Amino acid sequence: RLKVINMWQKIKEKISVIFSYYPVKIIAIALVVNILCDILNQRSLLVAVKRIFTEPIIFFYNLLIVLTTVGLTGLFKKKKFFLCIMCIPWLGIAIANFVVQIFRNTPLSFIDFIILPVTFSVFNSYLALWHYIVILIAVIGVVTALVLLFKRERPRFRKVLQSVIVSGVSLALALLLRVPLTKANIISSDYSNLTNAYRDYGLPYCFAVSIFDRGVDEPKEYSEELVDEYTNQINKLMKDYNYKLPSDYSVNGDKKPNVIFLQLESFYDANHFINLEYTKDPNPNFTKLKEKYPSGYLGVPTFGAGTANVEFEVMTGLDLTYFGAGEYPYKTVLTDNTSESIAYTLGDLGYYTTVMHNNRGNFYGRDDVFPMLGYDRFVSSEFMINLEKNPVGWYKDKCLEYEIMKALNSSEEQDFIYTIAVQSHGKYLDELDSLEEIHLEASCINDELDQGEVNQYTYFANQIYEVDMFLGDLVKQLDSYQEPVMLVVFGDHLPNFMIDESDVANNDLYKTEYVIYTNYENNMEDKDLTTYTLSSYILQNIGCTNGIINQLHITSKDNPSYREALHELTYDMFEGEKYAWDCNFPHEKKEMVFGYDDVLVTSVSQEEKKVIIKGENFNKNSVVYVNDTKYSTKYIDANTLSITYTLKDGAEFNVKQIRDREVLSESDNFIYLEK
Repeated sequence: RLKVINMWQKIKEKISVIFSYYPVKIIAIALVVNILCDILNQRSLLVAVKRIFTEPIIFFYNLLIVLTTVGLTGLFKKKKFFLCIMCIPWLGIAIANFVVQIFRNTPLSFIDFIILPVTFSVFNSYLALWHYIVILIAVIGVVTALVLLFKRERPRFRKVLQSVIVSGVSLALALLLRVPLTKANIISSDYSNLTNAYRDYGLPYCFAVSIFDRGVDEPKEYSEELVDEYTNQINKLMKDYNYKLPSDYSVNGDKKPNVIFLQLESFYDANHFINLEYTKDPNPNFTKLKEKYPSGYLGVPTFGAGTANVEFEVMTGLDLTYFGAGEYPYKTVLTDNTSESIAYTLGDLGYYTTVMHNNRGNFYGRDDVFPMLGYDRFVSSEFMINLEKNPVGWYKDKCLEYEIMKALNSSEEQDFIYTIAVQSHGKYLDELDSLEEIHLEASCINDELDQGEVNQYTYFANQIYEVDMFLGDLVKQLDSYQEPVMLVVFGDHLPNFMIDESDVANNDLYKTEYVIYTNYENNMEDKDLTTYTLSSYILQNIGCTNGIINQLHITSKDNPSYREALHELTYDMFEGEKYAWDCNFPHEKKEMVFGYDDVLVTSVSQEEKKVIIKGENFNKNSVVYVNDTKYSTKYIDANTLSITYTLKDGAEFNVKQIRDREVLSESDNFIYLEK
C-alpha cells in the first residue's frame, strides 16, 4: 500500500511539473472547453466523447480554433481572470446554441448577434418570468465572480512569447489545414443545412465561419467574359421561348391576373405527421385546394425558423446556398443593394406592388429592406385594424382577409401582393388553458409522447385550423372578385418541433407544400418546386419574361451550367461589377409608402377634460401631438382618438403613426381656432 501511495505521489508530481508549463496548461484547458462545447452541441456526452476517436481530425481542428483565443491569456498579468474572459464566450455560445436549438431547431450563428433586436422582440413568446430570473441570476453571478477574481488575483509575469507561439501556431495550422481538409470533404463551409453542419463539423468551426463568411461566395471563376457567356446563352434561349408565346400572353384574352403570394408561418399539413391523427382535419380548406388546383412540395432553405430567408428566396429567385453560413441577406447584402425580384419584375409591367405582414414593420428590418426589393407599399401591423392576438401573443391571420381585399381594391393597376402571415409561429404551448376545437385521437397518445408534447401538437393543430379558416374565407372572396386573381399559398418552413425525418410522411424536414388557386381556368400542372424557383414558375405561367434571374430559371433549369450561372449572376449582382446589367443595375430603391391612406385630422372638440380628435385611418399605433408635444392617446376607432387636454386657441394638432419611437407617417397639422 505504501508503494502505491509513493507511486501516486510521484505521478502527481510529474503531472504537476508537466502542467507547470504554460503551453501544456493552456492546451489542456482548451481541450476541456472544446469537449464541453461538443457535448452541448451534440446534446450528448456519449456522442461527443465518441467523436474524439471516430472523427479526431475534426475534433483537433475545432481545438485549434478554441486554442487560438484561449492561448492569448499569457499576454496579460492577471492570467486567471483573462483565462475566464477567453473561455466564457465559448461556453456562453455553446449554452446559447443549446437553448436556441430547443426553441427553433436552428443553431446559433454570428448573424443572430447582428439581429439581436429581432431576437429580443420574440423572447416573450418563448420565455416565462422564471426564465428571465434564472438568466439574470446567472449573468449577475458570472459578472460578480469575474469582478472578485480581478480584484483578488495578484499580477504575475506575462508570458508573451509562449502566448504568441501557442495562439500563432494554432491560427496558422487552422488556416493552412482548411484548404486540404475542405478538398478532402472532411470540413466544409457550404452549408445547405446549418443544423447538420454544426453536428458534423463542430460548433467552434461553424460559428467562426459564420463570423467571416458573409455575403455571396465568390465563384471559382468570375469574369466579364464568363458572365457574357451566360447572359448570351440566356438571350438565345429566350428568343426561342418568346417565339412560342402568343404575342399578347394574357388570361382569357383579358388583362393579366392580380397575383397574391400568401406565405403562411410554419404552415404544414398536420396530417403528414407520422402516427398522429386528429379528431378532425386541421386544414380542410388547404386539403380541398390541393385536390382541385396545381400543387406540390416546396423545397425550403430552413427548418423551424428563418422566415425572412424563405421570403428572400421566393422574392428574388436566388439560392441561399451561395451566401454565408446562417446569413440573413436582409441584414447584409440588401442593406446597400437593390436586387432583382418579382416585385420589380411585375412593377416594370405596370403592377402596383404591396407587401404586408401582420407583425411589426421593423421585424428583420423589413421596413428598410422592402424598398430595396421593389415594393410600392408596405402594410405592417401598425397600419392594420381588427387585430387580435393568439394565446402566445402573435396577431391572428384572419385580419389579412380584409387587408388583402383592401389592397386589391385600393389601386387602379393590376396588383401584386406579397403577404407574410404570423399566427402559427412558435412557441407551441405545453399547457392549454382554453377549450380546443381539435384534439389528438386517444389512440395516438402513448408513452412516446408526454402530456406537454401532446398539448404542443394540439395547440399547433388548432392554430393551423384557424389559419385554414382564414384561407377558406379569403378564397370565397376571390371566387367572386371581378378581375382574374392568382393566389399562391405555401408554408415557409416546418414548425419547430423536436422531430426528425422519420416523423413526417415524405421523410424530409426541408419541404413544405404549395397550392396555386385561380378564379379562372389555368393549365398549370402539379409540380415540385423550390422557394427560389417558385416566383419564376408563376411569372412564366402569366407570360412575364423580363428580368435576367427570371429568364435564367425559365430557360436553363435543365442545362448543365444552370447552377454555375445562378451562382455567377448572384455574385455579379451583389459583390461583382454587374456585368450582366452592363455595369448599371436597372433598379433604383423604391420610394415606398406605409399603409393605404394618409392619416388625416378633420376636427377636434372638448368633452369635459378630454379632447376628441376626429379624422381618418387611425389605429392603435396612432399618437396625438399638440404643439409638437406627445400626449398619451386612447384609440377609440379608426376615426376617433382622445387625449387629456384643455383646448386652446391656435393649438396645432397632428397624429403620428409611431413604432418603436420611430415615426412611420403623420398627418398634416390641424390648427384649432375658437369661434
